[in-house]
Amino acid sequence: MSVTDHYAVLGLAFGASFEEIKKAHKKMALKHHPDKNVGSVSASGKFVQIQEAYEALESRRSDELNRGGVYKAFAQQAQAKSLAEVFAEQQRRTAAAKLLEEVRERKRAAELFAVQQRQKDAAKFLQEVRERKRAAELFAEQQRQKDAAKLLEEVRERKLAAAKA
Repeated sequence: MSVTDHYAVLGLAFGASFEEIKKAHKKMALKHHPDKNVGSVSASGKFVQIQEAYEALESRRSDELNRGGVYKAFAQQAQAKSLAEVFAEQQRRTAAAKLLEEVRERKRAAELFAVQQRQKDAAKFLQEVRERKRAAELFAEQQRQKDAAKLLEEVRERKLAAAKA
């Protein structure tokens, strides 16, 4: 996803300040949070997009802030370290970045799984309600038939009694 798409997901114009990004993120995250929109797959998907956009823009801002100081210090340290140490450091950073991405993916998967589980539970509950309603309707129909049979029997008995009398 391009940077402009991240801004669009948050409903902002390209180049918005970080304060505007934070406000838009908070507003949209609250609006589309899965706990506020139980059972809505679209809200859950939108929430994940909002989180990804915010994380990407926040990461970009952090990189821009660090360019001035951290990268210069890293370059000076790299000159002092041996090539093997620099390579090992880069490998550790790459591994850490991959691990962080894996954690984020697992978190997203867990959130989606939770939403799907709530949907399944809601579907089961709805099915149970429908079955109970059907059972209640059948019971009521049986009661009406029994009452009609009793009434018919009473009418027959009264006719026989009237015919005998």
